[in-house]
Amino acid sequence: MCCEDLLAKYEIRKLTNIKNVKPINQERSRMKQLIVFCTLLCAVQCYAAENTARIEVYGRAQKKVVPNEMHWHLQVKTTGKEIAGVAKEHLNNVNAILECLQKNAIDKKEITTARMQLQEKWEYRREERVQDGYIAATSINFLCRKMEAYIPLWQELSERGHVEIDGVDFAVADIEKIQEELKAAALTNAKEKAEKMAGILGEKLGRPLLIQDSSTPSFSGFRSKGYASDAGGGQVMIQEDAVQGDAVSAGEQLVSTSVFVVFALTEQ
Repeated sequence: MCCEDLLAKYEIRKLTNIKNVKPINQERSRMKQLIVFCTLLCAVQCYAAENTARIEVYGRAQKKVVPNEMHWHLQVKTTGKEIAGVAKEHLNNVNAILECLQKNAIDKKEITTARMQLQEKWEYRREERVQDGYIAATSINFLCRKMEAYIPLWQELSERGHVEIDGVDFAVADIEKIQEELKAAALTNAKEKAEKMAGILGEKLGRPLLIQDSSTPSFSGFRSKGYASDAGGGQVMIQEDAVQGDAVSAGEQLVSTSVFVVFALTEQ
């Protein structure tokens, strides 16, 4: 190929590249214009939002509820000198507790076992750490939906060996439904507050600009006349006539929630 042919070929490539560059540059120019337009639009919207007459209020709602279920936490422990004997005896002890619960009308589906352990037992004697056999442990948690079953369960479990009651917690079964009701009530409370404030200022309440759940629903402690520690270090409510009457009272829980709402203001 001669020099003239090479030169002609080079000129053709140069012209082709120039033709391809022009559409690319046009596309980049359009993108820059779009970005500038979107930036200006956002700025205008932010300015309008900041300069819109508005009112900010918190709405609150609360309700006293009576617990209707109990969550029990038990610990079964077995000790002995031989590991095989400890393991076998522990299984029998756990099964005995499970049978006891089912005999007291606790649904099998509401009972769970966890944290099973079988390990060496160590203790200090004369400032020396020595092995003193083996220990097996199992946690048993169950849900009781009958508040009147507290006394029979407490008495029967306390009569059995190898079991500890780590705690009994009171709860409300349909707490999610109550929380939804309270959120609706809190929104109504926020609207009423905003309408009253707007009316005093001679303004009319507009549409909500922002709605935010501002807090996690909270629960107060139990309300009763006294407390006593159970075997696991927890607390149960005791009435003044606990010796002769019921030994436990679920009391009341105060459930509360709040919302944050921003309303626009319009002229009357």
